[in-house]
Amino acid sequence: MAGVILDANVVIAALNAEGAHHADAVDVLAEAAGEPLRMPELTLAEAFVAHARAGTAARAAAVLDELGVEMAPAAGDPMALARLRAESGLRMPDCVVLQCAERQGEPLVTFDRRLAQVAVERGVRVLPA
Repeated sequence: MAGVILDANVVIAALNAEGAHHADAVDVLAEAAGEPLRMPELTLAEAFVAHARAGTAARAAAVLDELGVEMAPAAGDPMALARLRAESGLRMPDCVVLQCAERQGEPLVTFDRRLAQVAVERGVRVLPA
């Protein structure tokens, strides 16, 4: 694996020990250890919203830095992004992370079933499988 693209819900779950998907998020991040972990800027911002409200954004950012999470290259073609949104019915943040996985040719890590379904239909490998 050359790396993985993380959806916001994976990071949110990893940072929330009481969350329903916390153990799954920790497991999938452990499986990807040593591989580049990437997130689009918008997706990373989405993951930080609750921490910004709670005043814990700096701590959350430090954890992601320790994990080696990198900023993924920009989404690219806005028209392709608009078409993806129009055709899939996904929310724009989901379209951004999906388009990133497509462009990078890397698996998408998400717990969002609808996003995973659209990703698989478009030929993107999804973890956890």
